[in-house]
Amino acid sequence: MTITEALWRELDQEDRTSGSGGWLARRLHPDSEQNIWIGVSRLDGRRRLTIGAPRSAFLKVPKRLRALDDVAGINLDVISASALHVVLNSPDLAEPFTALASDLAQRAAKSTPAKVVDDVLDQYALWRKMLKEVGRRGLSEGARRGLFGELYMLSHYLLPAVGAADAVEAWTGPDGTNQDFQLPGCAVETKCTANRNPVTLTINNEKQLDRAGAGRLFLSSVAVDERQGGVGRSLRTIVEEVRDQIPVAFQAAFDQRLAKSGYLGIHAEKYDEPRYTVTDSEVWEVRSGFPCLTVESIPAGISECTYKIDTRVLAEYACDVEEFHSVLRSSSEQ
Repeated sequence: MTITEALWRELDQEDRTSGSGGWLARRLHPDSEQNIWIGVSRLDGRRRLTIGAPRSAFLKVPKRLRALDDVAGINLDVISASALHVVLNSPDLAEPFTALASDLAQRAAKSTPAKVVDDVLDQYALWRKMLKEVGRRGLSEGARRGLFGELYMLSHYLLPAVGAADAVEAWTGPDGTNQDFQLPGCAVETKCTANRNPVTLTINNEKQLDRAGAGRLFLSSVAVDERQGGVGRSLRTIVEEVRDQIPVAFQAAFDQRLAKSGYLGIHAEKYDEPRYTVTDSEVWEVRSGFPCLTVESIPAGISECTYKIDTRVLAEYACDVEEFHSVLRSSSEQ
């Protein structure tokens, strides 16, 4: 179940004279063995996610909490070694908090009583890192361009090939996976560059182009002309365009992934510039002989390898649009 703004409002409008305690609450994921609730304070309307767990699951939590200081406006706390509370104290962070709460609730629902607290704190740590980096300034120049490239891939390839439900679920880059898109039978790593002569692509580590467990693996490149003004599309524009392509039933999941990428509505006006005009788009299949580094191909003890690939040597690995769509469709059906 994805938490939405409408769900918070619906809860807030419930009869405040009924129920117990100082919070209006509703249980999430009732089929899960976890005890997961959202609540709205009767007193001041603050929002809260509560995840219950056995006392034994909280043994290492005090030490972990010392390393997870609060994000301004969002508080993480443990109540009586029986429940984890994540509370929104700053209304202007309502949008990222909703995405955060929904993601943590989904993570908890898939966990076990013994591991649920550790799993939720692991996920919270990723969100905390993103929120602290993005802050109130918004995404960096490189992060904006990278997100534009992922949304272009989603719009022009994934959505037409596999439909909204599978396309949004396949967009795993915001979760920090090895590739930006992962389907049951294939994976896609996307690069977006604004170089005047984009003949090289930067690969950030040895796992990005490692086929282990991926099925078929593809590398895509989106080259853009980036400038202030002009006739290109801004990041804000492509976000709105992609959202319009997605049925309402899947928009909350899409917005959750946007938030995990660092794209927050409070920054939307910052993303009217620069403008991007796509000048080229290519897809290559990473198969035997493809020039790349993988976990098995580098000596033990070496990791986090960053390197560049010269795209001029990739002609034999090129994949046309029709073939790529076909692979995406068949991969989603596996």
